[in-house]
Amino acid sequence: MAQEAFKMHTFLQFVFNVDNLKDNLREEWMQNYDFQYIDAQIIGGIEKNLPSVMQIMAYVERKATGKTASQMSMS
Repeated sequence: MAQEAFKMHTFLQFVFNVDNLKDNLREEWMQNYDFQYIDAQIIGGIEKNLPSVMQIMAYVERKATGKTASQMSMS
């Protein structure tokens, strides 16, 4: 929470976007790591923990934009 809210919002949106990770990073990671480790531990771990970080992401989003995702989609 000590970092700039806009930068953290952008970072968290990237890190916790599972489709983005699968589409853009998975192949690169597989050059160095076993695909089972990537799918189970890295991407699977992010998917598993996403519900617990949603509140933090919403807080950072409010700080960065003054709106929540549901408010942004209504605009």
